[in-house]
Parts: sequence; C-alpha cells; structure tokens
Amino acid sequence: MRILVWLLPLYAALTACNMAISDHPMLAGQPKSALELKDGLWTVDDSDCKFDHRRPVHRWPKCAGWMIFKDGRIVGGKDAKRGEVPVELLVADGTPPILEFPLKDEGKKVAEGYAYIAIEPTANDAGHVTTMNLWIVGCRTEKVPGSTREIDPYPGIDKGCHPLSIDALRAAATLSRPSPEKLGRIRWIRARAN
Repeated sequence: MRILVWLLPLYAALTACNMAISDHPMLAGQPKSALELKDGLWTVDDSDCKFDHRRPVHRWPKCAGWMIFKDGRIVGGKDAKRGEVPVELLVADGTPPILEFPLKDEGKKVAEGYAYIAIEPTANDAGHVTTMNLWIVGCRTEKVPGSTREIDPYPGIDKGCHPLSIDALRAAATLSRPSPEKLGRIRWIRARAN
C-alpha cells in the first residue's frame, strides 16, 4: 500500500480485514467539512517512537511518521514518492467528519478502491485544527477472544465490507470508534519541515 503507509498513522490497522471500503467514491457529492487543518508539518503520535520534534525531518528516526499540509492538501510526507503528492483531502461534514481516500495496493493485500477515516479534532489555533484523533471506519463487530459469537457486519454493510449507503457508512464510523488508548493521533508541529 504505497500511499497509505505515509498518508495516515494507522498503517497496522490498514492491513486488517475490518475496514469499510467502496469501489467508487461515496462522499464526493456530500457537503464538505468546514474543518481547516493548520498548514505545515504534522506528525503521528507514537509512544514507542521518542525523538526531538524540533529537529529537521531528515534527522527524525525511521519510526517517525509525518506529513505536510498546505491549503487542504497533503503536499509531502514520509516516504512519499514523486507523483503521489499533492493529495487533495476530501472530508465530508458530519459527526464525526469522514475522510475518504483512495486505496492503492501494489502488493494486492487489500482490494483497491476507497477507504474511510473518521476524524475527531481535539485542539485548534485561530480556527485551524492542530491536533486530531483518527480511526479507520470499520465494517463489522470484532470477535472477542473466547467468544463463539459470529462477526457480524454493521447494519447496511455487506459481508465484503462495502457500505450500501452513505448513512450506513456514517453509522459505521460511530460504531467503530475504538477506546481512547487505541485512537490514532496526529498533531501540528510547526510551519516548515526544516
């Protein structure tokens, strides 16, 4: 998954089976969110990756995830290759706002199409979001270890994890919100990468 490895902080979860996907963009015709992300360098919060954020990104350790936002687009990121940026962010309004992005999988580990991330802003500076929680919009209940219960798709989602409507996608975003310690988190660091 070339684009997703650097685009979002949840790389491990992206290879999991519990991810709502669509073979076409579902949110393009929906009202766009008024959220504005602060332009500049953003990093992924990872308690296992400690480093000095004041240093230039080329001096950050390999474990550090980062991206650069400008005018509502991602214009750079860790391991971003030529031709992969800029990436226009499509964030649909609602509670929670949902980011739709293309899946590109050269290794064919997951189906190509579109996936969804729910966004929960937690801090801002003069109306521009500077910190937010993120989670993959899931498609079904998780099997609890030791349980004999089947894993059931959320209402309005088929067994292949495809939402049958925008309302089903929005409901899945709420139902799949993980516990606070499992949320992904990204935050603004500074205006420039170096």
